[in-house]
Amino acid sequence: MDNSLKAGIRALHQKQFQEAVYLLERYCKLETDRLSIRFLQAQMHLVRAYKENGQEKQAIALCRQLIRSDRAKVQAWARRVLPHLTSASSVFQKTSTQKVKFVPSLGFKSHLDRRERFSETSNLDPKDIQLKSVTQFKQYFEKDLFVKLKGLEQQRKNLVLKIVRSALVFGLIFFALAIVIVLLSLNSKHLFWIFWIILVAWLLFISPSIESYDKEFKERIITKILEFIDPNGNLSYSHHASDKPTRQAFIESYLFRKPNSFSEKDCVKGIWGETKLYFSEVIAKRKVRRKKKDRWITIFRGLFFQANFNKSFKGRTIVVPGEERGRSFSNKQLVELEDPEFESLFTVYGTDQIEARYILSTSLMQRIVDFQHKVEKNIHIAFINNSVYIAIPYSRDLFEPQIFSSLLSFQPALEHFQTLQMMIGIVEDLNLNRRIWK
Repeated sequence: MDNSLKAGIRALHQKQFQEAVYLLERYCKLETDRLSIRFLQAQMHLVRAYKENGQEKQAIALCRQLIRSDRAKVQAWARRVLPHLTSASSVFQKTSTQKVKFVPSLGFKSHLDRRERFSETSNLDPKDIQLKSVTQFKQYFEKDLFVKLKGLEQQRKNLVLKIVRSALVFGLIFFALAIVIVLLSLNSKHLFWIFWIILVAWLLFISPSIESYDKEFKERIITKILEFIDPNGNLSYSHHASDKPTRQAFIESYLFRKPNSFSEKDCVKGIWGETKLYFSEVIAKRKVRRKKKDRWITIFRGLFFQANFNKSFKGRTIVVPGEERGRSFSNKQLVELEDPEFESLFTVYGTDQIEARYILSTSLMQRIVDFQHKVEKNIHIAFINNSVYIAIPYSRDLFEPQIFSSLLSFQPALEHFQTLQMMIGIVEDLNLNRRIWK
């Protein structure tokens, strides 16, 4: 049953509304514990799925049912949502030729098209900052990117050949020395040291070639993908950058403990719409002493995103995964919010309760929930110094080229494209281009 719920939520966020209705209805029908928070969350998602699928009557009926829930927060949510559902339904009944402009403060994505939304908030042409579709990227891949990849494919094959040949040579050297040690009846411990010396020598031999291939791939492919997403050149990519500003931002975000070691690579910076942004892959480690020995533990590895926020504030508001409830944050109070779905996923701490609620509006909480389901990671978010910081954990490098499989496949390029779009798309996912103070 849990799989049906997860699949239903995923379909909802992928805008497969008919599939979402089917899966969520199935879950609600089979769930035996009708009082559980999971069941109520499924019903809340189903309200949205009904609405987006054009089933206004079902959405209204279910919302009215949730108003009678025993849980006060669910009641409050349903009471906020119902007036907008009924008003949208009445508009829909008056005209079937116009698209309903659903109230965005509800937390659902507005049905306003991109041009209408930007005309209300900005003088920018929405075409200038429009994200691309997978279909558009596939066309670009076939017409442009594939030619560049063909040139790199030969370089990759040469690198593989060099790795295999050098491994055989260094391997033969090791076995030759091993035979000598056995024949001369020398101490077998020498084999251990010889193995490691030869292994290190081999790595030192091939590393420059791998680094050269890696750099060439990123300069010729990753930069081109970014240029495809942002043809106006408002965003730029760099393989390496000074990690001092990002390290300072990482520390000031208060999302994790202060690291003793910090590194970053694959940096993207610039302006998307009216929002300045910067993100990169980072690894933050902390030295701890255990059993009289110093050990390094990774406190965060993944993508770290920074952007200027669209509201002005003075305090600090920290949003962490729900399982981190009880974590110690100096000078910060636990913030209670009236959104059961959001609170089931996140715990919020802040220096100012009122300001935290001002920042985390109903609409933004829903957008954060949507983004959490989109990335399927335990994200951390901080609102500090009129900026927003988002940490998305990953256990692997996201922009490294393949070595032992062909570059000419569409799937690896698609993954790089989707990662870049996901991070740039945070601006739209959280509606950061809407300037509140203007």
